[in-house]
Amino acid sequence: MESPVIVGGVRTPFVKAAGAFNYVPAQELGRLAVRELLERLATQTGGQYWKPADLGKLASSIPFSEAGVTMRETRDLWDLPLVFLVLLALRFSEWWLRRKWGIV
Repeated sequence: MESPVIVGGVRTPFVKAAGAFNYVPAQELGRLAVRELLERLATQTGGQYWKPADLGKLASSIPFSEAGVTMRETRDLWDLPLVFLVLLALRFSEWWLRRKWGIV
């Protein structure tokens, strides 16, 4: 579809096609106005405007970057000395208190 006719800086609800003016419904006119705004915004900011038909190419056009990629390292509990010692101290304290109170 062609762009709407602009008269004196005002967008009109008509489209000029092959020398004749055709009426454009308000919803279609709004859609065209939003598309024009998004296209202009994309070119001004260095971006790209994607039509719904082109969305299949969107994922392949996004470059992959190693920035922000984290690597998760899993370690066993006994490989963490501080945590292991704290748990060992808790276990020992329980045993010592039971022995002191005569429960054991």
